[in-house]
Amino acid sequence: MSLYNFFFPQQAAADHLQTLARTQRLRSRKDTHLSKIQDERIDELEMDLGYVALILGSLLQKVDEKGVLSREEIRETM
Repeated sequence: MSLYNFFFPQQAAADHLQTLARTQRLRSRKDTHLSKIQDERIDELEMDLGYVALILGSLLQKVDEKGVLSREEIRETM
């Protein structure tokens, strides 16, 4: 316990509460920023996954059309 806390306990408590509130506000802003970044990244990943699914579907259709593999053979392998 510091002398400041000893002689001014109410002020020390108020200072401590202000520090906690400031820390919480900063943490909240940081969390909001991280949430936005994560949302943007999720959107990018969803777009990438859609693109990969489209390419895979096209390749499977061509392979089936050319008679290299049937869809049933692919299902069995999976």
